[in-house]
Amino acid sequence: MSTAATTTTRTISLHERYAVARRAIDSASIVSAAALLTLEGTTTTTTSGDDTAFNALRTHLEERIQLALANYPLLRHCLQGSRSKAPRWRPINPAPTARDVLQVGSPLTLDPSDEDHSKLLGQAVLSELNSLPKTSDYESTVLWRVQLHPIHHSTFAPAAAQPQRALVILSTDHVINDGRGTLNLFQFLLVQQAPPSSFLGLSPQANIPPRSDEIFDFSPSARYMLGVVWEELILPKLPLPKAMKRKLRGCESWPSPHPSHKKRLGFKSDLSQIPPRLAAPALDILLVSAPNLISNLKKLAKANVDPRSATPKPATLHAIIHTLGLVALYSAIAHSHNVHPPTALEHFKLVLGSVTPISLREEKSYGTSKKSRFAVESSPPPPLPFTSGNLVSSYADNFRLSGKETFWKCTNRFASDLASEKGRKLAKMHMGMLGYIPDFDASNKAVDVEKGKEGGYMNGWEKFFGEKQHGKTPFDAAFTVSNLGFLDLSNLGIPCCLTPKHDVDDADTTKIEHHPSGQTPTTLAQPHWQVTKTTWAQSHTPQGEAFGVDVVGFSSSSGEKKQNLSIAISSRPTAFADPNLHQRFVDYFRRLILTFAADTTSTLVEEKERGGGKNSQESTDRDEQKRLNLTGGDPSFANLARFLALSETQSALEK
Repeated sequence: MSTAATTTTRTISLHERYAVARRAIDSASIVSAAALLTLEGTTTTTTSGDDTAFNALRTHLEERIQLALANYPLLRHCLQGSRSKAPRWRPINPAPTARDVLQVGSPLTLDPSDEDHSKLLGQAVLSELNSLPKTSDYESTVLWRVQLHPIHHSTFAPAAAQPQRALVILSTDHVINDGRGTLNLFQFLLVQQAPPSSFLGLSPQANIPPRSDEIFDFSPSARYMLGVVWEELILPKLPLPKAMKRKLRGCESWPSPHPSHKKRLGFKSDLSQIPPRLAAPALDILLVSAPNLISNLKKLAKANVDPRSATPKPATLHAIIHTLGLVALYSAIAHSHNVHPPTALEHFKLVLGSVTPISLREEKSYGTSKKSRFAVESSPPPPLPFTSGNLVSSYADNFRLSGKETFWKCTNRFASDLASEKGRKLAKMHMGMLGYIPDFDASNKAVDVEKGKEGGYMNGWEKFFGEKQHGKTPFDAAFTVSNLGFLDLSNLGIPCCLTPKHDVDDADTTKIEHHPSGQTPTTLAQPHWQVTKTTWAQSHTPQGEAFGVDVVGFSSSSGEKKQNLSIAISSRPTAFADPNLHQRFVDYFRRLILTFAADTTSTLVEEKERGGGKNSQESTDRDEQKRLNLTGGDPSFANLARFLALSETQSALEK
């Protein structure tokens, strides 16, 4: 076998090193995916005391983990010289097994008031996001974990009617896997039967994934590079007055303080006296479900195509969710500063920066890096791995918003920019700028090792991101929206074996049965664990984006045939001057999604039936909802903000 076919070590990529630098400054980047499973096809309940089904679930996960370790080499790697300027991947010795990855946690209790289980999911995922960096080591242990929890029902719940439930959480350090790769690995663990290669790319791999910056052209143009270098490296060090520096920098995204805010709105900053690095992270999971949730959003997009576009296309679901986030945050910030009158809302201005990660894992042609341009092309590049590695770019933009901005104009413009060739190139250049961070290496000096233990910087990347974290403007964007697409939960489920196995370290991976893609395995007629809900989230960073928004759609596995969206919203609430900003953003986001995804015909009928000409607050709110008829025009941000404020008032009165 050739040397190229058995590559098991290399220096880490730009994006991988970003993850390493973040952990060094106590801002580890972790990706977690979770699934709630229900035991179906049996009368067994949580009170029966029978652990057979749970043990079968554990055995299945052990076998799949062992299979993943065998087929994806990077999952059994750690780092060498992690705090040097050139860390390298190396195999863990001795090789890890499923027992190093799978942990069975203590039982979780389901609160009867948590009807959609979102609180249970949010708390469990946040716990794993915080735990993995403390229980793993870059230079000696596996960098991913699967946590399995039995779920018990509250003593106040009617026990006889409760099915057996469990929670599975996969967590990976971002250095070893990106969001798409993590979700793919999650499906690999939970899919009903061992999937065919055409579905999950199951063919064994001898190589660890290549460096993304060696196979993709991340090189920035001179103009782009000079702009970023000026803004990030030169301007901050110039001996100029602060006001002049801000003017030279140009528009800055909220929540960076800006003199014009103080003059216009009477406030200096939306950040509190608690620096983000000292504020505890929070995570809220929105589980939004309706029969035509996603279909209705797409119908609205088709009805609001920009006719002036050279290539008119409906906005993508991602673009819709992105603009809903802009509206929700714009409205929440306006509420924080008591901007309520219609005229005031129309003139309320904010700059909101956003970031959208773009997966490059499915790109057909990627051999275009600077190095590969001069290589002799002998054969097409091999397909990128189904999981492991960091194969992403990052699109960033600033939105200068006022109340007069309209929803669909903003959405269509963003969708067009993101999908354009220019947008894709900008996303890659944004990633490529990591290669220009000033660097040094003090990891081999004893004095600096001791200093490092006290929080000192061992290389230029740690210094760059550490100083940003401790600076006056740690957040340079309002939020990031990361969307992993759609999951069909009917493909996910685990048959229950009556006789669980316990020794899987030497599992025979050749005996796993394969089914053609789309074929329903007959085992589901027997008792089985069915995935009923899923979500995913990333750990929040105290530098970068003020809010994280992680999205995935999924179909219901039950006979309800509902469409679902999971939206995980993370931030550091006590870092904001308004302690209620995080929760208001979450509430506004939920209300906007439900409003935009509603069946507009039935909504208008209900409003007519409930009208009655009352001169009450309730009647006023319904009138506002009528004016928000989304089939009759392009609503402005001011109108949407008023609608949200009225809805919040009505909810408070009802309580």
